[in-house]
Order: sequence, then structure tokens, then C-alpha cells
Amino acid sequence: MKIYKHLWKKKRKIPYKYPPSSPQVPCKYHASTMQVTMQVKDLLNILEEVSYREEIQEKLGLKNRDYFRKNYLNPAIEQGFVALTIPDKPTSSKQQYYLTDKGKEFLKTLK
Repeated sequence: MKIYKHLWKKKRKIPYKYPPSSPQVPCKYHASTMQVTMQVKDLLNILEEVSYREEIQEKLGLKNRDYFRKNYLNPAIEQGFVALTIPDKPTSSKQQYYLTDKGKEFLKTLK
């Protein structure tokens, strides 16, 4: 049986060249929730009254329903800018969407 001798060098501790002046404050929200995308802004700008999904899509010039839901409608609902008229039945054929007070306030800051 061979015996191997390992020579380990001691790691020397090197002090931070530029230590932080204060500890980092953890971020309370993810960046994605704080940002409002251009798509959501476009949606808020055209949503003047209670409207069906098809009407909103037509005003935006969009044909793909899944793309519209994923990139426009769902982010606006999640951020509280848009609400459903029938919240218990999100897939109802009679479902309409309207601008919330939060959405109206945000819209004022854009203008």
C-alpha cells in the first residue's frame, strides 16, 4: 500500500479591499413586480370603460388570445391595475375587464 503525502498550503485570509459601508438591505419585491411593462401601459391607456377581452384585443391590434393574456391581461390583473367584473368565473364568456382605482392613479402618473 502506497502512502501519499498531500501538501496543503494554508489559505491566508485576505481582507476585503473595499468593505461595504453598511449591510445590504434585502429587496422586498422582485424587480418584475415593481416594473410595469410597455404592454401593460398600452392596455391601461386603451381601457377607458368596462370592456370584453375581444374588444380590448381589437383596440390593441392583437389576434392571439394566449399572447394577449400572458403579456397584457394577466400582468395587469396581478399588479392590481385591472379587475374582472365576474371574479368568481374568470373564463366566463360574459367576462369583462375594467380599470381599478390603482390603475387610474397609475395612468395619471403617465400623463
